[in-house]
This record gives sequence, structure tokens and C-alpha cells, in this order.
Amino acid sequence: MINPFTKFTRSQYLPSGNSSVPFMISNGVLMPNGDWTNASSALQNSDVYSIISKISGDISLMKFKTNEPFLSVLNKPSKMISSFNFWQSVVAQMLLSGNSYVVINKDSKGVITNLELVPTQNVNVVLADNSADITYKVNYTDGRPQTIYTSDEMLHFRCFASGVGTDSQWVGVSPLMSLVNDLNISDYSKKLSLSTLKNAINPSAIITVPDAILSAENKNNIRNAYEAQMTGDNTGKALILDQSAKLSTVSIDSNIANFLNNADFSRDQVAKAFGVSSSYLNGNGDAQSSLDMAQNMYFTSLQTYMASITSELESKLGVPVGLSIETLVDPTNQSLFNNLIKLSTGSNPVFTSEQTQQILTEKGLI
Repeated sequence: MINPFTKFTRSQYLPSGNSSVPFMISNGVLMPNGDWTNASSALQNSDVYSIISKISGDISLMKFKTNEPFLSVLNKPSKMISSFNFWQSVVAQMLLSGNSYVVINKDSKGVITNLELVPTQNVNVVLADNSADITYKVNYTDGRPQTIYTSDEMLHFRCFASGVGTDSQWVGVSPLMSLVNDLNISDYSKKLSLSTLKNAINPSAIITVPDAILSAENKNNIRNAYEAQMTGDNTGKALILDQSAKLSTVSIDSNIANFLNNADFSRDQVAKAFGVSSSYLNGNGDAQSSLDMAQNMYFTSLQTYMASITSELESKLGVPVGLSIETLVDPTNQSLFNNLIKLSTGSNPVFTSEQTQQILTEKGLI
């Protein structure tokens, strides 16, 4: 008996990350939950912006280590934007949405010509039947038709694939997901501070008229008269009331104010979510040793994000790929010079002068 369904295959659409911070899944659709719903909103938080900018910028400063012709492509992935800004956008998008998608463009001979970063909201991730393969439907906004790319034609950088559930092993999760409550509280606190400053001269007030039963119209008249005395050209001038009215201001509950002022949801919480040391980002420390320790912890944390980049490149390009952290650890090469001096001098030098010169030549320093 012929099976009429043999040519039919099933596929499953996965959340691409979009520009939204993932919060919950409803009926198979990724739904934001709360005020912090997209990457643009997240970047309006100065602490998030600072850390995203720091991590993405530092990784973009690193030099790729691989074979040609791949090295040339990685060093100049696009004709439209500099290498630094290209990889900064790739890493920033990965941190913000959990995923970053880069199309591998090739010529007719199969040689890679350039890389193209695609906004996450333009990508649909499709998981084939029995998880046989992943394809990517890209909806371009520049007039190009919808294009389907196979997994070997798309660099899919994942920030954190938790593996919890059937979908999460294929797509990444942004660290911002763990900060929903913290960022909302921080946002409310800042709004409260702005409101308090805005109304510092003209705070919310209560006008009491003892022994009087006022109609809605009379209440509005009294309110309008008060506001007229306290706003516009009268701002800052003395308020005059007759003996029939008593003025008092509305204060913020001290418990709420103390909670908002003392809750630890600023840079420390954001730094913890991204796995970096806030003391290094803030430049805090009571001794050079503590700063060095914080710096080492930061570089260790960067290894995770670096691995997300290099492992995907190795998988799709088929060659070893590395990132050199030397530009961050020793940007002025002073540590290198000091170490070479120690190792090439003294009674038992490790390096000869010729070897030292060769090292400096290979580094492009002489």
C-alpha cells in the first residue's frame, strides 16, 4: 500500500531570539513579560549598556588566529563596516538577544567572499523533522526575497544554550533574562527619583478645608487656584492661603524609599548576570593585587563568550580558530618587554639576544 504522506516532512519553528528579551513561551510563541521587552529598552539602562559595550568592545579588539583565506575574511568580514564594529555588533547582539546570525556569502566556486550580520528579528529558525537539521529563513528588508539558508551557510552564535526543554538546546538565552525583576525594580526606582526631583519644588499636596462640605466644582476651583499660584511665573513664590484652608504635602513611605535606595540591583547585579566582576568594571579595589585579581577574573569570564564565537567558526569553517587576548592583557607590550629582559639577561639567560629579537620581530614590534 502506498503511503501518500511520504513526501511530507514536519518542521518546528524555534524562537530566534528576536530583538526581544525572552521571558515566557505561550502557545509555542515567545512572549515578552514585563516592561523590559527589547534590546533597545535594555540599552537605556546605563549599567546594561556599560557591560554590553565593555564585553563586545574587548572581544572585538582581539585578533583572530586561523589559516588563510579564512583569516582575511574574519579580519575584513564586510565592505560596509569596519572589522571592529562588525564583530562588536555580532557580540552585542548575542549578549542582548542570546543569538547572533551571520550569513556566509560565497562565490560561484564556493569561496567565502564576505560575512553579513542579520538582525535577529529577521530570522526564523526552523528545526527539521527528527532534529535532522536546522534551516534559517531570512526576511530581508532591502528588497531581497526571503532566503532559506542551511546550517552550514549560517553562523549562529549562541550566548547560552541551556538545554532545558526541547528547544533551548538549539537557540541561546540572553543573560538579561535573569535580570527581568532587577531591571524593573531599577527602572521604578529611577522613575521615582525623577518624579521626586521634578516635584521637589512643587510636591504633591493636600489642601484641607475644615468644617466644609465641598462640591466637585468647588474642589476643582480650589485646586486650580493653588496650581496657578505655584506654577508658571509664580513658581518659587510664597503661597498665600486664608484661614479656612490648610496645606500639607504627600510624602513617600520611608520603608519604600529605603528599599529602593538600598536594594542591590545596579551594576553589581548586571555584572553578576553576565559573569564578570563589577569591581573590575568600576575600577574599585583597595590594592593593586585586588585589581589584578579582578582583571584575571574578567578575562576568565571573557573566555566563555570568546568560545561561543570561536567554536561556531571552527564548526562552520572546518579549521582551527582562536582569539588572541594579548591586546587586552598587555596593550602597550610593556609586560612583554619586561619579561623578555628578565629572560634574556642575568647569569643564566633563557633566551639569547637573537631569540629575543626574533620574538619581537614576530610580534611586529621591531
